[in-house]
Amino acid sequence: MQLQGSGLVRFRNGEQAYFGFAGSNRHKYSSIGKHIKDNENIRLNNISMEGVKSYLKYNPDMVEKVLFTNPSYVFFEASKKAPLGAGHVPLTADYSIAVDTRHLPLGSCLLAALPVIDEEGDFSHHEYKFMLAQDVGGAIRGNGHVDVYCGVGEEGKQKAMELHHYGQLWLVLPKPSDEVDPLLSPGALA
Repeated sequence: MQLQGSGLVRFRNGEQAYFGFAGSNRHKYSSIGKHIKDNENIRLNNISMEGVKSYLKYNPDMVEKVLFTNPSYVFFEASKKAPLGAGHVPLTADYSIAVDTRHLPLGSCLLAALPVIDEEGDFSHHEYKFMLAQDVGGAIRGNGHVDVYCGVGEEGKQKAMELHHYGQLWLVLPKPSDEVDPLLSPGALA
């Protein structure tokens, strides 16, 4: 949840509660997966959320060392609402994205070529869809990185874990006003 900024918590009694972003300590995010990959004393083939969790499960003596390499800390609060983005509107699975606002403003509409994964877990092709920039994140830095919100629960988790292939984005902007369509000009209907 420190990376995602929100999530569902399952309690031992089987109950679930959604915890949303409530602030941070404003320290720069540092990837624990990258730390594991770059540390020559630690061997890990699968640098993913599940790979890191599995590694730490079987190497409990490494938990504190690995987790404390990231100085960023997110605070959470229980919420009954749907996950909200930075614009304080509910996120929509498969359409809402988190962006670096130094490169893309919140509220932007983008055409995306998203990777599609086949049943074997291999890249198949790209699917084109419109996306909305509705969130930000500490790990999203630069003009070449966005995160797609995939929803909550196991289905959302599985979709998110498959999205590690490259795609493309195009910012959708209105036509400049000096390029008026002749069919829409004032004399066109006369």
